[in-house]
Amino acid sequence: MEAVEEVLQRLAGLLAAPFEKYYVWWLEQWEETAHPWHLTIEVALVVLVLWVLFVKRSYDPEKRGFGDRAPKDELTDKEIDAMVAEWTPEPLAEPLGEDEDDPVDEQVVITAVDGPQVAVEGHEGDVLNLASADFLGLGGDPEIKEVSADTLEAYGCGTCGPRGFYGTSKKHTDLEDALAEFMQVDEAICYSDTVACVASAIAAFAKRGDVLILDDGVNHTVQTGAFLSRATCVWWAHNDMEDLERALRAVTKDDRRTGANKTQRRFIVTEGLYRNYGDLCPLPDVLALRDRFRVRLICDETLSFGVLGATGRGITEHYGLAPKDIEILVASLATSLGSVGGFCAGSTEVVDHQRLSGAGYCYSASAPPFLCAAAHWALGAMKERPELLETLAAHTQRAQRALARAPGMRVESDVDSPIIHLRFDDAAEADDEVQNARLRDIERLCLDNGVLVRRSRYLESNDRAPPPSLRVMVSAALTAEELDYAVGEVVNAVAAVVGGGGRGGGSSGGGRRGGGG
Repeated sequence: MEAVEEVLQRLAGLLAAPFEKYYVWWLEQWEETAHPWHLTIEVALVVLVLWVLFVKRSYDPEKRGFGDRAPKDELTDKEIDAMVAEWTPEPLAEPLGEDEDDPVDEQVVITAVDGPQVAVEGHEGDVLNLASADFLGLGGDPEIKEVSADTLEAYGCGTCGPRGFYGTSKKHTDLEDALAEFMQVDEAICYSDTVACVASAIAAFAKRGDVLILDDGVNHTVQTGAFLSRATCVWWAHNDMEDLERALRAVTKDDRRTGANKTQRRFIVTEGLYRNYGDLCPLPDVLALRDRFRVRLICDETLSFGVLGATGRGITEHYGLAPKDIEILVASLATSLGSVGGFCAGSTEVVDHQRLSGAGYCYSASAPPFLCAAAHWALGAMKERPELLETLAAHTQRAQRALARAPGMRVESDVDSPIIHLRFDDAAEADDEVQNARLRDIERLCLDNGVLVRRSRYLESNDRAPPPSLRVMVSAALTAEELDYAVGEVVNAVAAVVGGGGRGGGSSGGGRRGGGG
């Protein structure tokens, strides 16, 4: 027994020796060091580690605290089946009211595209498409499909990597060079998505502390870019130059008071052709105010590029100006060029800055090379076939004259805009719910008669959304006969829903719907 006690004492001495030596060393350091607080922190950390490893208990969800978790028997299959049978899932959204329409029922699923005609799921025969932004009809051209297929075979679908890493191919740089040459600027930079292009370009140049002076009618993509930039937003009434001058004066006065004008960047933000209104930016007047107040201009030409101007250069060419007169010009590859993505054209400094600061360029996968080849081909076709722009302009005016006969509605778009907004005469009195119900009825009647047209829709959270409208999109791919039929059926549908007029020259006016519709 004595031998066992002796062994235990020796073992205790061996275990205690390191702690005893550490204790002696700690006391010596405390006495010799002028600032021994690091020793106190060291001891506290050691104690904390020992507590976590040997003392802390696991979390018990039943007790909602820390404690020993008793093992539980597993449920039997019968118990599991009973629990499943008793479970009632809760709906992800509140059920619709009696007067509410299911948004799924409003969806239009296009199953095939043949030029200006499309096949719609659940509808027999083809219908004429007045809902596409393919204004020149190049997206359905057989040659662009052939170019895309050849590029896909040669390059594959792409690397799925960002442009700055390993996502750039010769097709990307060829397209950027062609766009810069066409727009008569130093360089161009391409994004894989139109929305990301506009939002990223704005956020790349405007930061917290800067000022964005925005037209009240800009689309949601521009609003998103302004929000992401975290800059101060100052709004001015849509296309009101007097209000723009007022806003610029207010910003200038505030900058002088705070002294921010020495470091602050200020931008006027507009669209060339406004998506939500179909009217044009009075660019010469905006440029005059820009120069007068010494600010810069950001212009979204998503819808005006390939539409306005003798060669399709956009709002600048429409007014006899040069694209380089706009510091930051962004446009889309997904409208008149029939591809996907967007681009920004301007000086070398503007483009190079985005290659490191444009979020949609730096962090998004690059566009597949075949989409770049398609846009490049479409750009060449637009230059070689100026008659496409002439046909689009003629169709636009032809459609606007016909739609002006729609009873109870008025055309609010510019005469040169292929985006034609029809709004109700009583929009000021009728609430949005009543107007949207009428527009849904007009959509259904048009589709029943072989015409696809859609109403404008906005996020409920968008407090700058304009009144509801029927949005008619004109394309150069339509023949004059097809266009007359399509807009005639729109007028007929408006007359049937709103009342107050006869037929507008559609199915009873000698027109004919193309294809098998």
